[in-house]
Amino acid sequence: MMSKQRKSKSSFLTTKLIPFLIAFLVIMVVYNAVSLMDIGKALGPAIYHVNEVKAPAKISIAVISDASCNLCSDIAPDVNKIKAKNIEIENEAFFDVSSPESQVLVAKYAIEKIPAILVIGEIDKVKLPGFKQVKDVLLFDNVKPPFVLVKNGEQRGAVQITHLKNSDCEDCVSWDGVIANLAKDQLTVAGVEVVEYDSAEGKELIQKYDINKLPTLLFSNDLAEYPDIAGTWAERGSVEPDGMYVLREVGAPYYDFDSGNIKGLVEVTYLVDESCEECYDVAVHKSILGKYGVKINSEKTVDIASSEGKEILEKYEITQVPTIVLSEGVSVYSQLAQIWASVGSVEEDDSYVFRNVANMGGIVFKDLETGELVGQ
Repeated sequence: MMSKQRKSKSSFLTTKLIPFLIAFLVIMVVYNAVSLMDIGKALGPAIYHVNEVKAPAKISIAVISDASCNLCSDIAPDVNKIKAKNIEIENEAFFDVSSPESQVLVAKYAIEKIPAILVIGEIDKVKLPGFKQVKDVLLFDNVKPPFVLVKNGEQRGAVQITHLKNSDCEDCVSWDGVIANLAKDQLTVAGVEVVEYDSAEGKELIQKYDINKLPTLLFSNDLAEYPDIAGTWAERGSVEPDGMYVLREVGAPYYDFDSGNIKGLVEVTYLVDESCEECYDVAVHKSILGKYGVKINSEKTVDIASSEGKEILEKYEITQVPTIVLSEGVSVYSQLAQIWASVGSVEEDDSYVFRNVANMGGIVFKDLETGELVGQ
């Protein structure tokens, strides 16, 4: 009896359950296959897009230059920056601005300055700083000076410098180092002409631009193409109606054309009490004056016990020593002159007397009114 029951159950599994399981597995396999196909269709465009983004941008480069402009900005570094991108260059062409091809490109894309670079092709796949999209190309024509203006062929940005000077003034400030630094780091110098103030050309320049301080520098109107310099020129000089940039803040010492004298040569008197061994070293003032660019023409040390020392004490009513007295030549050093009211006085004879000894800090000086040493 038991044997018949087992046979019956086994027959049921064989005839009923196994076919069901097989059918279920077939359905699952078909379902998964269909699902994978749907996912593939959904991801296909995204995968394609990713591959497209990763693929190098296919572009062509056209460079327009002017063979007659020897000083024009070198555009090769800008071309190299493009080549360093994820790109595939299909074509690279170089045209002179006079060529028919350039004329077509200049007119079509409204190019204003030469040299210029045009990038053509898959421009939506590449980002190039400094380029602007014009129609179907990326255009770079905002080049550093010098450059050529397309509208009239004028070369701009090569600066001509005129160095107007009095060579007999050996103590006058020198601009040679400044010119060298400008030419090296900040602008393109087409040439430097040295003109003596008493020559025919020098006299003409002095009269035309009302110049009264020498030496000075005159820059051609090409300086306008350098905004970092031209933008702050009002602090240094004037821009004349003809576009000439004239340096007015020339520094000191300088030759004053109106008076015929050299301004900025300073006589320094160090006033000391030689009996005060503890008093600070008055020579410290010399280094301070040097920081303000003061040109010391002569210097002397005077003891307050001498007749000259007593005369100076009385004349300027000095009550603290050591101190210094400067000649009126120091007045042309504007930075020092501006702060002098906080440290000293300007006398009727235009001498500058240092009076703020007490606030120097960390020093010993003598108070002549009490006869005592202060700061010990």
